[in-house]
Amino acid sequence: MTDPWSHEETDDPGFADRRNFYKVERWSRDGQRVEELLFAGNSLDKARRIFDRFTTPRVRLTIRQRTRVLQEWPHKEAEPYQVRPFRSAVGNWLEKPSKTRPRSLAEA
Repeated sequence: MTDPWSHEETDDPGFADRRNFYKVERWSRDGQRVEELLFAGNSLDKARRIFDRFTTPRVRLTIRQRTRVLQEWPHKEAEPYQVRPFRSAVGNWLEKPSKTRPRSLAEA
């Protein structure tokens, strides 16, 4: 019996993004750029098998679908969520508004 789903693969990262393929990528040591595309295709199972095969202590790997990271090695610790106040050019929105009215250019 034939498989009703076609298994597509490519070596072009742009085509993989357009087709929403899963990509297994090897990253540089500093994590700033992709050094090698190990797999790009529409099979998540095959992407996970390749990811598991290439996982070693000295390599950085990700399984991505466009910008969404599905799995990465080494595992990163979740950063604690921090609430920071919004600051605009006018001032801090958490501060109480000033009692004085700003002067317009016409009053000056």
